[in-house]
Amino acid sequence: MWLTYDENEYISKQYRKYLDNKLSLDKFNEQIQKKFNTDYDFRAVIKECKLQNKGSYDIGWALLDLGEK
Repeated sequence: MWLTYDENEYISKQYRKYLDNKLSLDKFNEQIQKKFNTDYDFRAVIKECKLQNKGSYDIGWALLDLGEK
């Protein structure tokens, strides 16, 4: 699944809220699942992004990988 600019912006904004402790991990995961109509659990990807200080880039890659399956 290729992401549009708006979809990438959405993920980035939500990720920043998560980093600022304004959005819980579970809520962030739920919002991404709802927005992209998937039941994939993004929590491990989100936690790894934060741990490695990578930004939200890998969340988009996880969505891209889902679209190729």
